[in-house]
Amino acid sequence: MAVSRVVIVGAGITGSLLALSLKQRGITPVLVEITEDWSALGSGITVQGNMLRMFGTVGVADEVIANGYPYPGFTSRTPQGDVIAHVQAPALGGPDLPASVGAMRPTVQRALTRAIEASGIDVRLGTTVTEFVNGPDAVTVTFSDGRTDTFDLLVGADGVRSSIRPMLGIDTQPGSVGVAIWRVVAPRPAELTQTNLFFGGPHPVAGMCPVNEDQMYGYLLDEDVRRNRDDEPFHELLASRLESYGGMWDEVRATIGPDSSIDYRSLDLMLVDDPWYRGRAIVIGDAAHICPPVLAQGAAMGAEDAVVLAECLDNDDDLADQLAAFMARRLPRVQTVVDLSMEVTRREVAGAIAATDSEVNLEKVMESAMLMLSTAP
Repeated sequence: MAVSRVVIVGAGITGSLLALSLKQRGITPVLVEITEDWSALGSGITVQGNMLRMFGTVGVADEVIANGYPYPGFTSRTPQGDVIAHVQAPALGGPDLPASVGAMRPTVQRALTRAIEASGIDVRLGTTVTEFVNGPDAVTVTFSDGRTDTFDLLVGADGVRSSIRPMLGIDTQPGSVGVAIWRVVAPRPAELTQTNLFFGGPHPVAGMCPVNEDQMYGYLLDEDVRRNRDDEPFHELLASRLESYGGMWDEVRATIGPDSSIDYRSLDLMLVDDPWYRGRAIVIGDAAHICPPVLAQGAAMGAEDAVVLAECLDNDDDLADQLAAFMARRLPRVQTVVDLSMEVTRREVAGAIAATDSEVNLEKVMESAMLMLSTAP
């Protein structure tokens, strides 16, 4: 085997899944994470079927499903809450998996963390890579604690603000989409049993998704004004933006207060040109590509990157050929998701997806993406 030992920078979903996938194939991973606390931050996440399929390859899909909220599709509504259509989502992970699962990000990370701890993978918290030197037969890595070591491959799975990406000499940076997103965790209304999307209001889209029996997360696309915590209290800003929405939003809005878990962030776009590697170092996941979350495929693309990279390394080919094979499989798929995510975002922002025809436009826009994603990555 050309690759027997790999260092992975970043222990989020992508890095953790890669470590498990490599271990499964007899390749030794070393997983380093700059934070001391390995628990994931963030609110809710929609785990689509193709991401569940990746989790299934390392045996954590059942735990994610059991601790989340599986559902078959989504409901589109008017701003007042009237139902426009119930849409059945394709089973991207196959007939044995739910179409989607709403979950809290820390819940998903815990499933991966437990599997890693059980596998005996070498995990180094509070540590990162500060520099590396590409050689013909190995990459020599210097860690932030001063230690050095050699590996067959270095993988940067350290997110959109990756420190590994510029070390590779890749100067691609995320660019603003011009849209921001609000997210809030709240008690789940009894009526909320799958993703609900409210179109035609004063904002591009307001959505809500169940994440377990007791909780949901709501989200609202808004203009990007680069807010920070010094602005007017976030709970007041968000509640005021939701005043035009009725139905279940009335119940949710009443629970939003100073102690609510609210996240506001600008949406960015980035796709590193082919290739994502230089010599014996590569970036994957959010370190290589990000897109608006309208298709709920950002984390799924990182999960697919992880499993496909492990598959490509599991042979006796030269590393250069293995990484080229990885790019051939991943770039067209990721490009499609990035392009379609931007198309949906543009239509939503322009108001082209109106309350009266949202189910038609959404299905047309998403059809090619869903067909492509239903196949193995």
